[in-house]
Amino acid sequence: SYSLPSGTVSANVITVNLNDPRVSVRSAIVGGRLNATASFGDIVASSGGAVAVINGNFFESYQAIQDPIGPVMVDGNFVYGNSGSMTSVGITADGKVYFGRPSVFYRVKTTDGGAAQEWSGYNLNVFNQSADVSVIYTPARGTTVPVTCTGAVLAVINGVPTSYQQVGAGDTITIPADGYVLWMGTGFTSTHYFSVPEMGRTVVLEPYLQS
Repeated sequence: SYSLPSGTVSANVITVNLNDPRVSVRSAIVGGRLNATASFGDIVASSGGAVAVINGNFFESYQAIQDPIGPVMVDGNFVYGNSGSMTSVGITADGKVYFGRPSVFYRVKTTDGGAAQEWSGYNLNVFNQSADVSVIYTPARGTTVPVTCTGAVLAVINGVPTSYQQVGAGDTITIPADGYVLWMGTGFTSTHYFSVPEMGRTVVLEPYLQS
């Protein structure tokens, strides 16, 4: 309890020792999908018996698009993020806690030993599209995403590029359940360093920090 000029304020405080091997911390999104909310009680009930649950991110809970603000990682994989640095908290596997403003980007690159190809994803699972931007969409976004800006889409299934096609505003992108797609604006694909993806290659999707 705290005594303030306006009166006494009480709060329940939980202290967590992340060095205790019995303690684990994990993150989750409602129903495993973005653009979804639930009551806090329902989130607690579906947590699998967590001792404590906290809202771990700011998000648009009352707008048409109910997405988080800033990067989100679940089970070691990013499910949402934009390239702008946002104040974030990270908890490592060995219990260390970090606060910072990481500039996280994403890239798709070949790993099969042939001529190297690489394409950057500026954002992950965001709806906003513009000519000079590229966005990676994974099943966390859902099964489809609308196209609002002319560009090109690379589809990757089980680590192999399977299609590359031009799309325009009003089209719909299908997100494979066992892969992802990379949407690239015309300003991105018209650069001198851009190369048209070769089908059948082996590729990997990885995040990286831009210093």
